[in-house]
Amino acid sequence: MKLYQLIFSPTGGTKKICNSIAKGFDCEKETISLLPAQGSVSALALTENDVVILGVPAFGGRIPTPVADRLTAVRGRGAKTILVVSFGNGNYADTLLELKELAEARGFNCIVGIVAVAEHSIVREFAVNRPNADDKVELQSWGEAIYKRIVAEEDFAPLDVPGNHPYKVYNGLAFHPTADEKCVFCGRCAAVCPVGAIDRKVPNETDHDICITCMACIHICPQNARTLPTEVLAQAAERLSQFCSGHKPNEIFGLD
Repeated sequence: MKLYQLIFSPTGGTKKICNSIAKGFDCEKETISLLPAQGSVSALALTENDVVILGVPAFGGRIPTPVADRLTAVRGRGAKTILVVSFGNGNYADTLLELKELAEARGFNCIVGIVAVAEHSIVREFAVNRPNADDKVELQSWGEAIYKRIVAEEDFAPLDVPGNHPYKVYNGLAFHPTADEKCVFCGRCAAVCPVGAIDRKVPNETDHDICITCMACIHICPQNARTLPTEVLAQAAERLSQFCSGHKPNEIFGLD
């Protein structure tokens, strides 16, 4: 058995969640980022003896658009798959269902679904520091339970997850990160942009027509040169306060 983590994690929250689950597995592990636009997972040779943790954040209740593009190059070949969706304490809506159906169409054997809270990628005041220590303990315990069932060759029931058809309509956000005079043209933002919205030769500019506001460029910038307008953040915080306040639990499906 080998555990592969296929993770789309622009600001690190999804990766923290997946890593906590993976700690419950006592086997060889490999992590592959689905984030870079130039990355490729087409050479990944999975088998039914492998286990996959497939982790993505919820963007407006849907999977990020680049994830579908990345997975078209992968064949699951029956690998047992743990679906992981992170969300910023709001509403993950149809994300888990969409991820399940996409993964199954690529040949992944989806056995468990996990939805876990991560600090909001845009308005950081929501779900601050999550996953926290308690979350990580819980997530690792779920990983351990899944691992034990796989090793014991116990069957998993057909996975049923929440969500609706048609999927929620999500047309992206109307605002996008911009760079200021602190930009030193290091190009780190261009390297991590999942849709190629930042030109490596002109990294202080952003193509707003294709940017998905994933916040990866802001997260990685060593100069804090990339930001969202202060007034935009204030408006977003006010609007999201009715949906993202308070403490929300993590959820697991398929592990009875």
